[in-house]
Amino acid sequence: MLTLVIYPHPMLQRACRSLTKKELAGDLVGDRGLKDLVNEMLSMMVEKKGVGLAAPQVGLPIRLLVMMGPDGPLALANPRLENVSKDMVMGDEGCLSTPGLVGQVRRFREVIASGEGFDGGGFRPVRLHLTEMFARIFQHEHDHLGGILFLKRAEKVFGRSSSWAHGIIQSLCWTWSSSWSEIELKERYPVGLPFEAGT
Repeated sequence: MLTLVIYPHPMLQRACRSLTKKELAGDLVGDRGLKDLVNEMLSMMVEKKGVGLAAPQVGLPIRLLVMMGPDGPLALANPRLENVSKDMVMGDEGCLSTPGLVGQVRRFREVIASGEGFDGGGFRPVRLHLTEMFARIFQHEHDHLGGILFLKRAEKVFGRSSSWAHGIIQSLCWTWSSSWSEIELKERYPVGLPFEAGT
């Protein structure tokens, strides 16, 4: 059973190791089945109404992520960011590991990503051209694998009116913004925070 890791847990701020060829071929990471892990992470992502989840968010320091892609859910082991567009766009992001916080983050509009994609039966090399929201999700999850939270890249951070969120923003040297009340946040994001899942 996977457990979601919440900031400031140190696992969220450490770089993850790559999965070995033996691990990918043998479907085992330690004593855990890799296919089972992928399925559990995808289930958690959907259950939490997220669009992405990285292994450190469930306490595992390995380079593995799951996310919603243009054609549905996908899983990538040892993902790489191969190329990016010249233009960047600002957008709102949240994260399952930092509940109650929304940040405005500038990301590349398009990316070329590669890695070992899970096809249900095993892992195979893949190369993906991702744009707009999907490019943003990938960049957010890829950052997790390097121990980088979206809070470090955000130009502005907002929080629901809770002492926990207030304390996090203050600890990161941001000014607490009261420009969005909890009611306004619920109106803006009636289903949940944007990119709420490791995104």
